[in-house]
Amino acid sequence: KLEKQSDGTYLVTKDFFILLLLVCLTACNTTSETVRINPDTSDAIIVLASGHPSLATRIGSEWTLWQTGYPDFLATEQTIRSAILPIFLGIFAIFVGITMLARRKSAKAD
Repeated sequence: KLEKQSDGTYLVTKDFFILLLLVCLTACNTTSETVRINPDTSDAIIVLASGHPSLATRIGSEWTLWQTGYPDFLATEQTIRSAILPIFLGIFAIFVGITMLARRKSAKAD
C-alpha cells in the first residue's frame, strides 16, 4: 500500500513494491530479469533486459559485488559451470602431453 507522509509525499511499502514488481515482470516483454535488495541499506536494483538471457543476472551480480564486496552466489555457480569444459580440456591436454613424452623417452631408450 501507499502510505501518505506528513509532508504530502507517499512512501511505498515493501508489499506494494513487490506487487508492482510482479505486475511489471509479467507485463514486460523481457528475456531476463532480476531483483536484488540490500537489506542493510534498503538499496535495490531491478533489471529488465531484452538482450542476452543472462544479461540481467550478470548486471545484478555486479551490483551485488559493488554493494557488499562479496561475489553473488548466482555468478559463482555460473562461473563454475562455465569453467568445467576448459578444465577437462586442460586435463586432457596434459595427459596427451605426458603420454607423448613417455613414448618419446621409451623410443629413445630402445
